[in-house]
Amino acid sequence: MRQIGFVEYDAGLTILARTAEEVRGGDLCGILLVLRHPKTITLGRRTEPGELHGDARSLQGLGIGLCRVERGGGATYHYPEQAVVYPVVSLSRCRLDLDRLIGLLGSAVLSVLEADGVKAQWDPERPGVYVDGAKIASVGLHLSRDVVTHGVALNVGPDVSGFDHIDPCKERGLKVTSLSHLVDDPPDPDAVGAAVARQFIFQLLDRP
Repeated sequence: MRQIGFVEYDAGLTILARTAEEVRGGDLCGILLVLRHPKTITLGRRTEPGELHGDARSLQGLGIGLCRVERGGGATYHYPEQAVVYPVVSLSRCRLDLDRLIGLLGSAVLSVLEADGVKAQWDPERPGVYVDGAKIASVGLHLSRDVVTHGVALNVGPDVSGFDHIDPCKERGLKVTSLSHLVDDPPDPDAVGAAVARQFIFQLLDRP
């Protein structure tokens, strides 16, 4: 696990690409990156017209960046108090397929939320974690030459207003929540990201 801390989104993509090449060229099962990003909307390969409310100029006026990325899925939003974990893993060395990897990420988030007293649900039909129908974590992955990049983003800080500029999970009006909305004393987002990474590693190693 590598804790990067706060990093500009483009710089994070550079770190992600370098880490993928490191995993691809070595003998590691994978490397987990724990980081946070400034306010940024990212558009996955399956983003459809109308999913984004506004354009780059209007978003820039609100202090929100806009970036197209290689991961699957549609539009999502990052902000500084959101915990982001990128599992850069070799599927063959980790004996995983994409569905199993996504399931492990979801399970790791559920375990971390449960430890904070939050009962959440994983929805495989619209990959993400939900609390009473409100989305608290998003998952989006990219697979290239056996190595998976991108990962999971778990909302920790209270200001999730940036999600108003997209259709989360392609659903207009889908409610979004955060750990700060659900517990009295939310932990630091870097600590939350590290906890998700540790849970992912534990569950990966604990498989039959």
